[in-house]
Amino acid sequence: MTLAFLGDVAELDLNKVCKAVAEAAGPFPRFDLRLEGVGAFPEPARPRVIWAGLTADDLSPLHAMQQAVARAVAGVGYRSDDQRFNPHITLGRIKSDRRGPSPPDLTKTLERHRSWTGGSFTVREVVTFGSTLTPEGPVYTPLAKSLLARRKTDASP
Repeated sequence: MTLAFLGDVAELDLNKVCKAVAEAAGPFPRFDLRLEGVGAFPEPARPRVIWAGLTADDLSPLHAMQQAVARAVAGVGYRSDDQRFNPHITLGRIKSDRRGPSPPDLTKTLERHRSWTGGSFTVREVVTFGSTLTPEGPVYTPLAKSLLARRKTDASP
């Protein structure tokens, strides 16, 4: 899940960005999320991104952490490219060439999987990634990790 996409970051600023993310996210307690439903951006009839939704009984901890991270990276000079936050996991991207065929209309396929669920998990850390664009697609490299605070009920690491 992307909390804040920054675009190009100067190499000299990477440590500042990683530190800002860690300081913003670290105080937040761990929380649970569920993978539920699938969809496409911008829409199933013209898909560019296929996603799985993230839900919870209370999404406010996730939204609060996302806002804190966005403010923190803005504080070191990097405003997030997209101010809208829609909790999801990107499953894949559909490349299309304007000269080639249009992407397939996935409306019916995604509708059949609207009630899909991938189960629950606990968010324990935030990872700051770097990405390098290659002809085969982006290559993601973890740059820094920040563990979230333990909940009072957490007994194991």
